[in-house]
Amino acid sequence: MPVVAASAGHALAGGFMLLCATDLGLAVDDEGSHYCLPEVTQGLLVIGPTAPICAAAIPPAQHASLLLHGERLAAAAAHACGIAHERALALRVDLAPTRSQSARCPAGIRFGDPLELESPRGRHPRW
Repeated sequence: MPVVAASAGHALAGGFMLLCATDLGLAVDDEGSHYCLPEVTQGLLVIGPTAPICAAAIPPAQHASLLLHGERLAAAAAHACGIAHERALALRVDLAPTRSQSARCPAGIRFGDPLELESPRGRHPRW
């Protein structure tokens, strides 16, 4: 079964590892989104399952900067090096329940406009 993840904001430490472990990772491109392993900037080693999972997903040319120096990537850079498979240029989520959803779900989630993704094949609407 494929594993899909979407990051609408930071994917740091364990979140970065989860994004690296997915079959299809989506990164939302906004000014506040960063993707990195910040523990190495605090003097902590990347150990346990994080090290091999991230090393397998990160291109070898980027190993030193990401795994040893904790370089922060924007969504565009994470997409360019293959950590995020798709890049969404916009995301709008309305967390207010609609009338029909409120009876079924305490927090009805409605998604707004379709995401516009950028992939190696060019921009296209999806989801």
